[in-house]
Amino acid sequence: KRRKGVLMRAYKERVGSINWIVLDKKAGNLAQDLANCLGKNPQEVLVDFSHVSSLNSADAYALSRHLWSAHRRGSTIVLGAVKKRGIRRFIDNAGFSDYFPVEERLPEAIAHFREAKRNFLGEMLLRSGQIDDDQLEHALEIQESENTPRRLGTILTDCGYINQGKLLRVLFRQKMDRLAA
Repeated sequence: KRRKGVLMRAYKERVGSINWIVLDKKAGNLAQDLANCLGKNPQEVLVDFSHVSSLNSADAYALSRHLWSAHRRGSTIVLGAVKKRGIRRFIDNAGFSDYFPVEERLPEAIAHFREAKRNFLGEMLLRSGQIDDDQLEHALEIQESENTPRRLGTILTDCGYINQGKLLRVLFRQKMDRLAA
């Protein structure tokens, strides 16, 4: 017998090609909601934790199982609006390494992207303070000097100017910028 408030709910929204799944603390059947939300092979899934501060073991198991199943079918999984240590612990235990914090909620990110005139990776990293001008120039010089040029993000991570998690978050923002344009 399920007690009220023990299991969570999940609701699905669409933003461009992204299935935005909002988790909610209201009592429900998270496993069934996730099965309905994820449906057949979504390409991109954003899980929004902004209304959730912790997960019980049943919800954590259901969420992990459904997200890994979608990942194995080829879906890109992005975890967003993570605000509490309990949620970060779930993400680490489930094997998901990248997420963006609660301050960067999706509607605010989309509004930001619509205002941005250009979304070149280097400029986005400069604007966000992730790298400085010298680091960008050095990476661009390396890119130009190579016979088979690598992607700028790969060069920046190889040089140690940015870690892969931060790069993935900026690439996600860049993708959202293109969708919102």
